[in-house]
Amino acid sequence: MNDSLQPQTPPAPRRSLFRFSLKTLLLVVTLIAVYLAGRGKWQPETTTTPTLAGTWQATFPAGAKWTVTVKDLGQGKFLIGGMGVLSGVYKHKDDQLVVVTPSDPRMTGLVWTWDDNRWTLSAETPGTPTGSSYVGTILAPLPVGTGVPVATPATGPIARP
Repeated sequence: MNDSLQPQTPPAPRRSLFRFSLKTLLLVVTLIAVYLAGRGKWQPETTTTPTLAGTWQATFPAGAKWTVTVKDLGQGKFLIGGMGVLSGVYKHKDDQLVVVTPSDPRMTGLVWTWDDNRWTLSAETPGTPTGSSYVGTILAPLPVGTGVPVATPATGPIARP
């Protein structure tokens, strides 16, 4: 018998390394996209201490306005003076100023929150130990060199000479 007359079976097709199903290809592309999207935007958070030193105007809930000085003590700490029982040393944490050493020992829970280019007193010592609530007091920056009003608790605002 002649082997050349026998029907020959075709050779098995060779599987290529680049032959994928559409589902597999979409899965691989999706995984790569997710990996690159998450990787490109991630950056470690950096905490920066804002520049707070200078002259500010405190507006109390009752309407009184006082000129306040803020001094930078370093390491994220600031001395706020000229605000009576709200004065003291504060520590900057995130977008808040938290009292560390109050000038009045009864005022230990003071927290200022940064909002719309100003600080707003958002928390105070529970039970209002001074008899008044100061929540809502606003600290806004004053431009350098302006004739700003100076206030004292007894006389209220007076014009600067």
